[in-house]
Amino acid sequence: MKSIFESILISIICITVFGSCSKCRETLDQRTTEFLTVRIVDSSGINLVNEKSGPYYPDSIKVMANGNPDLYFKRIQEQENNNIKFQLLPPFSNEEETLLLLYLNNIDSDTLLINYSYRRQKCESYYQYTRLRYNGRDIAKTVPSNVLELVKK
Repeated sequence: MKSIFESILISIICITVFGSCSKCRETLDQRTTEFLTVRIVDSSGINLVNEKSGPYYPDSIKVMANGNPDLYFKRIQEQENNNIKFQLLPPFSNEEETLLLLYLNNIDSDTLLINYSYRRQKCESYYQYTRLRYNGRDIAKTVPSNVLELVKK
């Protein structure tokens, strides 16, 4: 009888421990830190990054974060209109802000200050963006495309 009781107790403990972990693995919509997608546009919304006519050429655009060039920064060419945008993931730190320096060409640069907070939940941990500032001005993602439009003035 004692052996049956011990087997049942061990089974209950295993189901509790391993069963709670599997719930997280089975969740299809686990939250992750999202990439930022940016386009550099003029005040009319026209993309200023163009391979043929500029004024900014995609290969000349570089990004540094807090003086460090090691970050995820990828060029994306939209199929429907050949516009170029960039996808980036800033390095995160305990200060909860990252300053990006955008070098558009050899004489033009801008800043993008990204504030974020670290979120820890039962099944996931991620960073959530709390404020975005382009050259000192607050900006928001465009709806529904979820793209940051950096408006050159």
